[in-house]
Amino acid sequence: MNFSKNFQIYLFLFLSASLIITNANALPALPNPFLSGEQLRESILADTTNPFHEMVSSEIGHYLQVPLDHGEPNSAKIAIYYFTEKVFDPQLPTLLFFPGGPGGSGHYNKAFHALHDWNVIFMDYRGIGLSFPASVEVLRTTRYFTSENVARDARLIAKELGADKVTVYGHSYGTVTANIFASLFPDMTRSVILEGIVYQGDEQLWSSSHRQKILQKFFNKLDAEMQDEIIRLSNLPGANKSWFSRMGQQMMYQNNFEDEFLMRLIHLIGSSDTEKLESVSTDFDSGIINMDMLLFSANFFLHVACKELSALDQFASFNFAFEGRELKPIDQPVIRNACAEMNIDASLVKTYRATNYKVSVPVFYIQGTMDGATTAPSGIWHYKYVPTGTAQLFLIKKAGHSPLYSELQNKFNLNQELYLQLFRSMLNGIQIPKGHFKKDFAPLLKNWVTTLK
Repeated sequence: MNFSKNFQIYLFLFLSASLIITNANALPALPNPFLSGEQLRESILADTTNPFHEMVSSEIGHYLQVPLDHGEPNSAKIAIYYFTEKVFDPQLPTLLFFPGGPGGSGHYNKAFHALHDWNVIFMDYRGIGLSFPASVEVLRTTRYFTSENVARDARLIAKELGADKVTVYGHSYGTVTANIFASLFPDMTRSVILEGIVYQGDEQLWSSSHRQKILQKFFNKLDAEMQDEIIRLSNLPGANKSWFSRMGQQMMYQNNFEDEFLMRLIHLIGSSDTEKLESVSTDFDSGIINMDMLLFSANFFLHVACKELSALDQFASFNFAFEGRELKPIDQPVIRNACAEMNIDASLVKTYRATNYKVSVPVFYIQGTMDGATTAPSGIWHYKYVPTGTAQLFLIKKAGHSPLYSELQNKFNLNQELYLQLFRSMLNGIQIPKGHFKKDFAPLLKNWVTTLK
């Protein structure tokens, strides 16, 4: 949980900015009528006017029945949807993609269109989109929805297709599930690629001091007149006190945060008073917990955020508000209240810590220094403390949440062959020596630096 080509970021912004709930304590709204993933897919395929018809029709989709509880293999099953964009060829190497969120899906992904000589497996995690369970009761049963269960589902899917070895690529929250997969199933994992890294689900993920410093530094560089207007808008009756930090955090998803945020603020300040108030009154937290739909599951988000990512904690907020001209963390407990409505309390919490899932296969990290979702220190700590074998960190100055992922999706990028060459090395678990990287990549990737072990 940006105007780049990364669809998951589009979705995050849409949810954050557009979906406002009337009761912040309410459970997520459900599709009406409620359909299982299989029924939902059938209805989409049968209706050519459905906005998702073309997308789902283009996928080579399958279902696999897996245990709801992997600790009890003979327990009730859930049908997990997975798909490829071309016929799976067991003679080709395979990439297994773990999307972010938590709660996002792999549909609309265009990052791998140039990998003609690879299989790419996508999946809807259990409880998301076309992997909706058959009943609301199952959807709301929290013990079924964990990151470790997702990793175990993914293993069964890969085996079902006949993939003996896979490279796993996780983006954002997907770095959690990819890391767990590689730790649990090293013999099946060729290498691991992690972009926008979650190191552990605690205060550093939420009210990160790193994120706070970036936003404060940006504010301090603005001219006095703009600063005054930002403070005035923050103090308007009905304004969301944290609007500046949340808008900034959204802009930090991009690879040119400062320019994009400045343009957004200039547009805001030049708008009418009505438009200004509408922009600064948005409840940024409520949208993401509002509803389940094809491309995002609020239920899955809450299961994972509440249990594994410390959403019950007092620090579970991305929000900062001004005290004078200084940004300070504030408590906005919308998500925490939703956890309570899901009957998730402290007794169910098992905070994710990547150090509990050490990885012995080659690991590659892509981390933006200005990332507003998963901050740069998290990527560095993961690199230092999780791999027990080889690892290479690519730290990208001034970049946001998707330095490589967004570039791979842009087929019109003049430098895409260079990015693809870099990506292929990671896919095959091959480190790029510093000298080689500096000579062959740095002229075009001028903000990229690397270190390896």
